[in-house]
Amino acid sequence: MFVITRQPWSMGSDNFLLEWMDPEEQNRNIQDYKFDTIYVTIRIYGISMRFRTQALLANILQSVGQISEFHPINQSMIFARENYIWGTIKDQVSKAVRDRVWVNFAKDSAGWAYLFYEKIGRICTFCGVMFHSVQHCKIRNSVLISRNRLQVSLEEISPNRFGQWMTNAELIPTLSGGNVQAEANSFSSFINPQLARLQKQFIEDPKGKGKMSEEDSADKGNQKELSLRKINEQNKRMEGDNSSKNTELQIIQKQMQVIRRQMLGEAIT
Repeated sequence: MFVITRQPWSMGSDNFLLEWMDPEEQNRNIQDYKFDTIYVTIRIYGISMRFRTQALLANILQSVGQISEFHPINQSMIFARENYIWGTIKDQVSKAVRDRVWVNFAKDSAGWAYLFYEKIGRICTFCGVMFHSVQHCKIRNSVLISRNRLQVSLEEISPNRFGQWMTNAELIPTLSGGNVQAEANSFSSFINPQLARLQKQFIEDPKGKGKMSEEDSADKGNQKELSLRKINEQNKRMEGDNSSKNTELQIIQKQMQVIRRQMLGEAIT
C-alpha cells in the first residue's frame, strides 16, 4: 500500500497513474483498469491561524475532489505549517482542478485561498486539466485555429485562465510581489466580503485601474460569457465535421463545461 498512498509518483515532469490490483480477484479483466484517478496532496495558502479548522479544510478539499480514505484530516495538517494547511484528495485526472477558492471565514470576513498541487509536473493554465501544458491544450488550440471565423480575440482565450502557482508555490500572490502585495492580500482576508472583492480588484491592477464601476464589471462578465459562447459554437461545428472524432470532442465539451462553472466561481464556507 505504500506505493498507492505515497502518490503522486513522478519522473521528471511526468506523473505515473496507478491502480490497485488484487491478484486473487478473478472476475476483473485488463479492460476494467481505467487509470483515471490519482492521489495528490494540496497545499492551501492564505488561511490565517485563527480561522483554521478541520471543517474548513474538509470543505475546501471536497470542493476540489474526494478526500483520501488513506489520509484522514488531523491537527498537524491544520497547524504544522505557518503558511499553509494541507490535505490529500483522490482526484479524477480528466476533470479540471481549481487554482483558488473564495472562502467565507466568518460572518464578516472572506478572502481567496490559493491551491498548490504537490509533485504534479504539469497543469494546463487554460483548461485546468493535469498532465499537459497550455501549449498542448486541445481545447485552446481548436479555438485558435478557427478564431478568425468565430471572431474571438486572443484576449478572450487567454492562456492563463488558471494560476501558474498550481505547480509553482513561489508564484502564489500572498508569497510574491513584495510586501505591499502580501500585506494587501492578507488584510483583504479579514474584512467585509464586499470590500474584500473591491480590494482584490485593486490588487490585481495596482495602477488604479482596478477601481471598476459596476458597468465595467458587467462588461467584463459579458465578454467572458461571449467568449465561452463562441467556444461552445466552435465545438458544435466540429462535432458535425467528422464523426470519427466524436469521442475526443465529447471530452473537449465536458472540459469546457468545467471551465464555464469555474469561471462563475464558488464560495467555500
